[in-house]
Amino acid sequence: MSKELAAICIDCPVEFTYEDAKIENLYTPEAYQYMKRLEFKSILTRFDASAMGDKSTSNIEDRFVLVKDEKTAEKLFAKAGRTPVLGLQLITGRESRKKEAAEQLAFRFDENGEVTAGKKARSGLNPVTGLALCLGEEDIYCMAVGEALSQDLILDRLRTLCAGAAAGNPKEIWVLNLKEMLPYLELTDTAPVYDGGVAGYLLNPLKDTYAYDDLARDYVGLTAPSKADLLGKEDLGDALWSEEKAAVTCACYMGYIALKAAASLKGQLEAEGMYKLYTEIEMPLIYSLFHMEQEGVKVERGELKAYGDRLKVRIAELEQEIYRDTEREFNINSPKQLGEILFEEMKLPGGKKTKTGYSTAADVLDKLAPDYPVVQKILDYRQLTKLNSTYAEGLAAFIGPDGRIHGKFNQTITATGRISSTEPNLQNIPVRMELGREIRKVFVPKEGCVFVDADYSQIELRILAHMSDDRRLIEAYRSAQDIHAITASQVFHVPLDEVTPLQRRNAKAVNFGIVYGISAFGLSEDLSISRKEAVEYIEKYFETYPGVKTFLDAW
Repeated sequence: MSKELAAICIDCPVEFTYEDAKIENLYTPEAYQYMKRLEFKSILTRFDASAMGDKSTSNIEDRFVLVKDEKTAEKLFAKAGRTPVLGLQLITGRESRKKEAAEQLAFRFDENGEVTAGKKARSGLNPVTGLALCLGEEDIYCMAVGEALSQDLILDRLRTLCAGAAAGNPKEIWVLNLKEMLPYLELTDTAPVYDGGVAGYLLNPLKDTYAYDDLARDYVGLTAPSKADLLGKEDLGDALWSEEKAAVTCACYMGYIALKAAASLKGQLEAEGMYKLYTEIEMPLIYSLFHMEQEGVKVERGELKAYGDRLKVRIAELEQEIYRDTEREFNINSPKQLGEILFEEMKLPGGKKTKTGYSTAADVLDKLAPDYPVVQKILDYRQLTKLNSTYAEGLAAFIGPDGRIHGKFNQTITATGRISSTEPNLQNIPVRMELGREIRKVFVPKEGCVFVDADYSQIELRILAHMSDDRRLIEAYRSAQDIHAITASQVFHVPLDEVTPLQRRNAKAVNFGIVYGISAFGLSEDLSISRKEAVEYIEKYFETYPGVKTFLDAW
């Protein structure tokens, strides 16, 4: 059957000719909307956007005004204080290393935010190089820091403007990347300052980015050039932009789109019943994450180094053991060399040859590990080297002068609504290996404080119990029983008080796997068991909780 499914049918009745299948004109309004929906950005540039129904960018860019003097800036701030809704974007950059470059007007942009909150004192923050301010369709400005317009004046007037917003005028300020601007502003979460990117994330959490060009396309009906289009393909976080027109254009787009998308974003949030979620949870969360980044977490630098030394000792031991078992020295980190030794010289089964050699991916080696000790040693070697590079050495690079790590917490990355952690990733600390668990010891609370761990207790299974109305599952929760232990007892046919930690862990995989429709194949791969055993696990689960099966079958 698999062969039949994979075979190309060359004798099926085709009712159109090769000529009929040719595309005459791709650049139609219908095709344009289709490409927009699929986010084929490079193809979209080939269309005449204005002819396709999108607003022309050229007449918008003609309205962008560069402001370099203090007098004009003061007038604009005064006008902004009387404007009900406005869009703005603070622009920051790093100091130039070249003296001559410092004299040029320059802007720097970073999609993920240039500011590293908490790592430096306020005086050490990245310099403010400008402010994009949009007061309306015809009032779009970029104030540039220079000899006649200081950073201090811009920040002082901006803080006054935000304070006025807190008092009711302006009524709303819309920005992008608010968290990256907070180190420069004296804001509380009660200020009517809204982040358009977070609003876009709530409406569609599956997208990769929520930059101004994304919001322009989705909520303004405008195909705007991206930062990369305007400023080039270089590293936008480090490059010093001396092209005045491109930098100003990019800055103005950010302020303009933040304002223009506001009404549409608010309307759609209200239509989806999410405006309260946005204003009462997501927006205050920005401030919470900012304060978390500023606070950071204390790391025992000496403990981290000692941990790395222990890892290196064990890595060296494993290296020698692998050499002995394979009877030769080679580069264990080379998939090509490793594959040749395991599958050609040692004749291990299950070798999958690719264009570049035998596959030595984890799923291939995991199946061999129970029967071949050298394979398990190779897997352990890989895990320990990753622990060393990612954590022992990697974390050390992020420890600030205050002895703390000030990572970034991202609000608009995951499709599930969870917060992600980067620079470094503090949410992926390993726990399965003893040496992996030890890394947690280097994170310590500050004096007089303790770490508190809080988590939902099997929230997905509680929802499943409610929606399936399975009496047995509901009763287990009402009597405060251990769901995973109960499932393990039923599936593995052992008394409840004799369930082992491994059996409970496997039962947990079954419980949560069932919620998301795991197959027998998927479960067998996750637990390293046979397909037949996985089928038995799933069948026994449904026997234990028949209401769940009825509910899932109905879906």
